[in-house]
Amino acid sequence: MREAWRGQGIGLRLWQAAHALAADLGCPAMQWQTPDWNAPAVRFYRRLGATAQPKLRFTLAIEQAWPGDDGTASP
Repeated sequence: MREAWRGQGIGLRLWQAAHALAADLGCPAMQWQTPDWNAPAVRFYRRLGATAQPKLRFTLAIEQAWPGDDGTASP
């Protein structure tokens, strides 16, 4: 959220709406991500009671070859 909009309760209202929708749909949990350098978001999520989970992020350049890209095998 942009700095000018912070502190007005907008994030909390958006969160409440997302949480209510997830509950209505019977979802057992919600997951999302934020960069670790986004301290205001991390603080906000922790205040909500959310816990951070470690994860691995992978990238693969489209032009990079992968095993089997010559048609001999699947990735």
